[in-house]
Amino acid sequence: IDTQADLTAQEAVDTICACITTGYNTSQIFAAQLESTRRAVTEAQQKVAPDLVVYKFADVAKILEVALQEIGHHVDEGYCQDMADKLVAMQEDSGRVKLADFYTSYLDKGVPYFQERPEYLRQSGALDESDPSVPRVIIPNYLVTPLNCQNVSSYYDLCCIDLCEDMLDVLEREIKEPQASPAKILDVLRENPSAYVPANRSFSGALVKKLEEVAAHHGGTIP
Repeated sequence: IDTQADLTAQEAVDTICACITTGYNTSQIFAAQLESTRRAVTEAQQKVAPDLVVYKFADVAKILEVALQEIGHHVDEGYCQDMADKLVAMQEDSGRVKLADFYTSYLDKGVPYFQERPEYLRQSGALDESDPSVPRVIIPNYLVTPLNCQNVSSYYDLCCIDLCEDMLDVLEREIKEPQASPAKILDVLRENPSAYVPANRSFSGALVKKLEEVAAHHGGTIP
C-alpha cells in the first residue's frame, strides 16, 4: 500500500482485497472464496467510513483491521466451532477429553482432527497429566494451539477465538474488582451465556471444587 496515496472508495476496497488475498493457500478455507473476502471488505468500508470520498492510509488500515476480524469470525464459526462441538460431545464434566477418546475419534470415527502427538499437546499446555494413567486433553487450551490456525495467506494466520477470554471480559465488566469470591464468580458466569452454553447454567461439583481450591490458596478470594 502506498502510504502517501489518496484513494477512492473502490480503490480502497480493491487495495485491501489485494492485501488479504495475496498468497492465499488454495488448500485452505478461504482459497476459493474471494467473493466472500470482497464482501467482508465492502461491509467493513461501509461500517468504518461510509461517507468518505478520499481515503488516506489510516482509513485503509482501519478498514483492513475490521475486515480481518470479520473474516476471522467466519473461520471461528465454521472450522473452530465444528472442532469444539466434537470435543464437547466427548468431554467429561471437567472440560476435558480422555486422550484415548481423542485419538479414537480420529482413528475409528473419521473425524478430520485430533491427530497431534502427546509431546505437542504437552508442550502446548493442552494435556492434563494430573492422573498419569488417564491423560486428558484440555478443550479450551487445545482449541487455541497454533496448530489449529489456518495459514490462509503469506501475511497472516486465522486462529480460533479464545472463548475463555470472552468470559474473562464478562467477569471483569461485571465484578469491577481485582478479586472476587467463588460464589460471586459463579453467579456472574451462571447469568451470562457463552458460545456453547446458555445462561442459567449449572456447574459440576468438580468445577466448583477446583474454584474453591484456588480461592483457598489465595485467602478466600480469586485474583
